[in-house]
Amino acid sequence: MVKVEDFNDNAPKFAQSQYTVYVAEKSQFGTFIATVAASDADSGNNSALSYSLVSSQSFFHIDGSSGNLSTSGTLPLLSTSWLFFPTVVQCTDAGLPPLATNVNVEIVEYDVNDNAPVFSSAQYEATLPENLPSGVEVVRIAATDADLDFNAAVFFAITGGNNG
Repeated sequence: MVKVEDFNDNAPKFAQSQYTVYVAEKSQFGTFIATVAASDADSGNNSALSYSLVSSQSFFHIDGSSGNLSTSGTLPLLSTSWLFFPTVVQCTDAGLPPLATNVNVEIVEYDVNDNAPVFSSAQYEATLPENLPSGVEVVRIAATDADLDFNAAVFFAITGGNNG
């Protein structure tokens, strides 16, 4: 009987050549972001994989056995609609010697629409003459929204009292 043992001649290979993943601003500690998956063509211990962060901000964590990326702290406040965190994930097999492969993961924090518009005045009043033609501006209403870019856009509509 001949027993053939696997030689650790294959490095882990990620499912994608690079990853771009998204996480909402103000995500809570432990929020799942994505799974960064790899495989190894070897067998036995030579194909047992573990994951680690080689280059990352302290806001993120990777589960060593599953490759699940999650938040590990409160993300910084956004000053633009998007904030980019370049990250490098390493996958290492358990062979002797161990082989490893890195992949770039861009984690993108995005703005969520979590602020309501605020009117610049609590009340607006105008006195109009009875014979005012239609289409004339009678009052200018203003509001702002603390969100960013398209989430900060404010639109107005008359929802009642537009009788006669």
